[in-house]
Amino acid sequence: MANEGSTGRRWRVYRNTGTYAVPVWTAVTERKDIGLPMTKDEIESLRDGAEFKEYLKGYKDLSFETEIKYTRANANHVALRTDFMADDDGYFDLLVLDGASDDSGAQGMRLIVALFDFSHTGPLTDETLVSLVFKPTYAEDTGTPIVSEWYTVS
Repeated sequence: MANEGSTGRRWRVYRNTGTYAVPVWTAVTERKDIGLPMTKDEIESLRDGAEFKEYLKGYKDLSFETEIKYTRANANHVALRTDFMADDDGYFDLLVLDGASDDSGAQGMRLIVALFDFSHTGPLTDETLVSLVFKPTYAEDTGTPIVSEWYTVS
């Protein structure tokens, strides 16, 4: 992949239907716009003699936000709904990339996240959408903690 700008159309979202060690990336093709906000906490650091406030970097904050078309029998929709309605500590292994999952050099985030928003909107004049908000969560693979990380397709 060339080092060039990218539009949202080129970005891809995948849900791992395999294991963490041997992922099977299933495309979430019914997604709409995506948001991948990444910020750091600002820790105010005041000192005598400083003319301006100074700050230290704190914890990183990360979320993944998108909407999908409401399609009752779609496998992605069913998996998301089933997880959201369950009262357990389930998580999703998602891949959000600036290209296809088999496109060498594509980059983005591999996210270990829980689903926190599954809101539906059904305007009279447009298709019904499901808002999804994912945030990092604790998860393990064969007893070893796994975390969200920057990912480059090799």
